[in-house]
Amino acid sequence: MTLTKLDVAAKQVNGEIIELSEDEKQVIVDKWNAPDTRPYDLKRKAEYPSIDELIVALWEGVVEERMASVTALEGLRQAVKDKYPKPE
Repeated sequence: MTLTKLDVAAKQVNGEIIELSEDEKQVIVDKWNAPDTRPYDLKRKAEYPSIDELIVALWEGVVEERMASVTALEGLRQAVKDKYPKPE
């Protein structure tokens, strides 16, 4: 989602709503719309399924012999890997 100055209006300071200046609005818009320059591994980590999800899927696959959870989780992981490939 691209943010514009029309989307940014005010800030709260000590419980009081204060109108932002045009410069303050522009700073917020520029930060929001800046390209994501994090390395691929940090981007992946932010979007991978959680450790809890991994444990549940592995438990269901190994102990309960229901591999559907493992397969679904691997699909999610692969989608993230495809979105953020390793640089060559």
